[in-house]
Amino acid sequence: MGDSGERLGADLYRLLRVADGHLPTVAAVYQDAAANLEAAGAPAERLFRRPGALGGGTSAAWEPWIELHTTVLRCLRDTGAALDDASQALRIAVDAYRAADDGARMTLQEFLDRDGEPKPQPRVDG
Repeated sequence: MGDSGERLGADLYRLLRVADGHLPTVAAVYQDAAANLEAAGAPAERLFRRPGALGGGTSAAWEPWIELHTTVLRCLRDTGAALDDASQALRIAVDAYRAADDGARMTLQEFLDRDGEPKPQPRVDG
């Protein structure tokens, strides 16, 4: 990363692309996966029910399945949150450098004027 001026401004733009574009895009993937997994949890319990003629209740596989479901769901949520936190931390760093270095601020602004504000990629269903 550049120490100051133009090189720092160019590097700040790259960090801004990560903070405002890439990380939110990836975080959204994890958040969508968590929402889909959560939606699958309750209906899945019906698949583990035993008929009354076999004693009712749920099969022995239900407990390990719900434990796995809960663990994976927590992992997806935590990863999405960590990516959001990293995005915010990078944004704070970019803003601090922008405020402290006039040359970097001017170069960063040139990139923003030319290429626009970085944004998350639109979601593609498929």
